[in-house]
Amino acid sequence: IFNTASAACSFIGGGESNKVVAGGPWGFIGGGKNNCVGTDFSSIAGGELNKLCNVNSGNCHDFIGGGCGNTVSTYYGCNVIVGGKGNSLSGYYSFNFIGTGCLHTIANGGNNTIIGGGRNSISSTGPYSNNNFIGGGFCNNLNTNGGDSGAIVGGANNSISNNYGGGNAEDSSFIGAGCGNTISTYTPSGGGQQGYNIIVGGRSNTLKCVTGGSTCIGCSVIVGGYFNTGSNAFAFIGGGCKNIVTGCASIVVGGILNTGSGAC
Repeated sequence: IFNTASAACSFIGGGESNKVVAGGPWGFIGGGKNNCVGTDFSSIAGGELNKLCNVNSGNCHDFIGGGCGNTVSTYYGCNVIVGGKGNSLSGYYSFNFIGTGCLHTIANGGNNTIIGGGRNSISSTGPYSNNNFIGGGFCNNLNTNGGDSGAIVGGANNSISNNYGGGNAEDSSFIGAGCGNTISTYTPSGGGQQGYNIIVGGRSNTLKCVTGGSTCIGCSVIVGGYFNTGSNAFAFIGGGCKNIVTGCASIVVGGILNTGSGAC
């Protein structure tokens, strides 16, 4: 009822108030309510208030399976949202994927994936970041301008980000799980080891550059514990509480309030 297919070779199987607009030739809507397709060769299987309506000659072959209020508005196509509620794919590039869950966002970059959870985000403002992954959890964030292949498996309020200055980017860093863990680095022009940082788990552990400085953070690891901080390259903290490593290639295995400040 009240369905409208105004694009060439388009099809609506059923439902209510669905529409394939003029910019969506070969568009398909299976059913549901108030869904909209406006891009070439794109499909919405069902659900409600889902939209593929960013009309652009390069934006095609997008897909939304179902759910409610999901939107794909990328400049290029071949993006997928399987389901969930209020999920969004926007910006440039292609081959991004959101599985399910709610209020996820992928903005810019390509080949980025969010499987599930809630309020997870992958974004970059340029250079765009590609091949990133969030498995699940809540309020996890990947924002690595110029970097690729970061991963957050799960947990809550974990983040990987960098302040891009034109040098080596924050590539291939990893947070396993836990809560409030942060990898936050600086990429000075032309300088230093960068990326390949790992926080396996724990709570409120941090790998970051020295406040106000430009020290590169790369190939550093925190296994677990809580409130541990590494702020130089090749640093290692096994666990414990409030341990700090500021020296290059320094190691703190565990314990409380220990400091590794000298280079190896």
